[in-house]
Amino acid sequence: MSDLPPPPPASADRLASIGQRALAQLIDSVIIGVPLFFVSTAISGDLTEADSGQLLLVTVLWLGVSLFYNTAMIAIYGATIGKRVMKLMVVNREDGSAVTWTYAAV
Repeated sequence: MSDLPPPPPASADRLASIGQRALAQLIDSVIIGVPLFFVSTAISGDLTEADSGQLLLVTVLWLGVSLFYNTAMIAIYGATIGKRVMKLMVVNREDGSAVTWTYAAV
């Protein structure tokens, strides 16, 4: 335990704007969405006539891949590819350290 007080929280001028965050999310959506579109099309074919089992499979696939991508990238690298392009990082707001897997998953 250190006797030093924790550093002050990040100031408002260091936080990313809504536009930066939205663009980072858009980049990540394209990175995830394009490959998943082809995979889900190969798995289920025409979803307009798919039974509920195929639609459920594709929905769970998209959700699972998206959650894993975001959690793993943030926990390991501190940012997704979209965040890196936008020069954004996810850090612990208390001390600026890297986030844990639990924090990244939330």
